[in-house]
Amino acid sequence: MNTLQNVQIASLEEKKRHAQAAVATASLAAAGEGAAPIPFSDCALLIPTQLGMIATITVIFGFDVNKSIITTLLSSTIGAGGATLLGKTVVTNLLKFIPGVGTVAGGAISAGTAGVITAALGEAYIGIMELVFKGDMSINDIGTKKGKEKMTTLFKQELKRNR
Repeated sequence: MNTLQNVQIASLEEKKRHAQAAVATASLAAAGEGAAPIPFSDCALLIPTQLGMIATITVIFGFDVNKSIITTLLSSTIGAGGATLLGKTVVTNLLKFIPGVGTVAGGAISAGTAGVITAALGEAYIGIMELVFKGDMSINDIGTKKGKEKMTTLFKQELKRNR
């Protein structure tokens, strides 16, 4: 039994390492998208990046991707945990309307915000996948109230850690 447990622990650590690499890549892409000088263009770019990251993490952990569940999970998580960051995103996008300095400042702030949100989202989702992998939660729970609440809690914790 010890050998099986050791293999499972090593497998989980490997999955987490690969998933964290996917989060780092997506966060970097999100920061680049957030820096776009066109007001509010980053919002349209961020959603596919974050969806792709979540789908990649799901596959890394060996589960099937259900796009509708993932989309619902994303929207409920960001809506619940990212209200202050959403406000900052609106302000920075409004700054982008000011030629020159406003565009640069707005882009820099927006890039940081996009990167932080994406990293927190990815790390929270890795936490969910770890719970599923260990059997503490079912993959079917992800789209339920229980799954959304757990994801929101983890997301808020990650946001606090990344500030």
